[in-house]
Amino acid sequence: MKKNNKPQIPKTIVAISIIVLASTTVKGFQINVSINNLEKKIQDTQDEIYENQQDLLELKETEKTIGTLEYIESIARDQLGMVKPDDIVFKEK
Repeated sequence: MKKNNKPQIPKTIVAISIIVLASTTVKGFQINVSINNLEKKIQDTQDEIYENQQDLLELKETEKTIGTLEYIESIARDQLGMVKPDDIVFKEK
């Protein structure tokens, strides 16, 4: 009989290789899910920052007008119900 000179790979090495490949694939999937979650959190945080910057701009504009006579008059008329002495007031029945 002729002897086969090809080296035989033991079954344990094949089994270990399959286990390593499977665990690497699972871990890669878990890392991918984690990356997606973190990217979503980053996007949400960036959206929140943008909204806060818009609110800040509005507040700065309001801050500019708060000390003006027009603003004080509008608050007195709208919120406090005050009128100027020469204004005519109509009341609904």
